[in-house]
Amino acid sequence: MTPAAAAAACGQHRRWRTASRHGGSACSSTRIPFTHADTRPKPPAAAAVHLPRSRIWPASRPALRGRAASRHGGLACAATPGPPPHAGTQPTPLAAVANHLHRSRICQPHAAGTSPKPAGRIAKTRIMAARSASPTPRLFFIMLDHLICDCDGVLVDSEVIADRVLFDTLSATFPHLDFEDAAKSAFGQQTSRFLAGLEARFGIRMPENFIETVEHNIETGLAQSLAPITGVRDALMQVGLPAAVVSNSRLVRVRSSLKRAALTEIFGDRVFSSEQVARPKPYPDVYLHAAQTLGVEPTRCVVVEDSVSGLNAARAAGMKTIAFVGASHIPDNYADALRAMGITRIMRRMDELPALVAAGVRGEFGDVQS
Repeated sequence: MTPAAAAAACGQHRRWRTASRHGGSACSSTRIPFTHADTRPKPPAAAAVHLPRSRIWPASRPALRGRAASRHGGLACAATPGPPPHAGTQPTPLAAVANHLHRSRICQPHAAGTSPKPAGRIAKTRIMAARSASPTPRLFFIMLDHLICDCDGVLVDSEVIADRVLFDTLSATFPHLDFEDAAKSAFGQQTSRFLAGLEARFGIRMPENFIETVEHNIETGLAQSLAPITGVRDALMQVGLPAAVVSNSRLVRVRSSLKRAALTEIFGDRVFSSEQVARPKPYPDVYLHAAQTLGVEPTRCVVVEDSVSGLNAARAAGMKTIAFVGASHIPDNYADALRAMGITRIMRRMDELPALVAAGVRGEFGDVQS
């Protein structure tokens, strides 16, 4: 090399090193590699950093930017300074690099020159990336596909009729006793258990066949004035799920009530009574019996109940619940009392049922039972 050529090369080398130290670029397009390591300290607050070529992309290459971010876990990081960019290209500011690198680790196109992953591997990668990217693991809840309804106070407005008939029958049999306060506790109870509680409370003994007398009188009262809950038929038709009835009342009375309310065709033979099991509500026996007979997992059922005993029975069976507070016998403050018990899904009108059940079908109930 001639002395003139050597001097020119040395000058170019110095210009490159000076530009690198000050965050700029060399004026000449000639690229001469370093021949030895530069051990001199860098300025403490550089305006920009140089990145390797593989990490600096034109604005027209967003897919590669996202892909590189995917390789680094979706997080921007300061790269080790490498050879300077092409002459005339400004170094990439660190903030801009962070903006380009901070991409999701999933659903990014594959880098140019590589073949895409098989579909199964992509799906697995996306699942694992979603789990690791979230500080709290996402829970995938079981969706619901079966509807179960209580009968009295949910499908038919019968509780107010049955309570009045029961009170009148008791008062006629025991005229010296006041059953008005005690009759309020009959809500949601099986008739036989309620009468057994009265015997213990008042120290009395019910006449022989008294339960049959009460049931006969209730059936007569229902035949005269029973009406379905407003909008219940349309709501059930809109839900579109297989539906069943689970009640504490006797089976013959439930079937009779469904027939009067023109609901038999919706439920068919899927009608269950606590007289078919050892223990009535609030025990879960009748709900578990219904699920077993229907061949459905209890966790995939949503139950509509009006009484606390019914809600507790369904929850004990592992089913999701919706409380209905729109029947005639429900007191004004009943919904507030349910909320105080931790029950959150409460509806006052039957036209609310389709939307609530649809949320359960989509898995939106989560692990909240009520």
